[in-house]
Order: sequence, then structure tokens, then C-alpha cells
Amino acid sequence: MIGSISIQLELALVLVEGRSKTARSECDDLWFEFLTI
Repeated sequence: MIGSISIQLELALVLVEGRSKTARSECDDLWFEFLTI
């Protein structure tokens, strides 16, 4: 039981990190477009 919970937490962390990375890349693209205007 504890093992499955830890695995779910690790998967959740991976998903959160992936989302934060995509969000950062989108923000960087927006900043790049804003600075190049």
C-alpha cells in the first residue's frame, strides 16, 4: 500500500515538473516576442 502511494506521488511530481517546464517555455516565448517588438 505504501509503495503504491509513493509511486503515485512520484508520477504526480513528474507530471507537475513537465507542466511547469511547458509553462516556462510558453512564458519565455511570450517574453521573447515582447522584447523583439
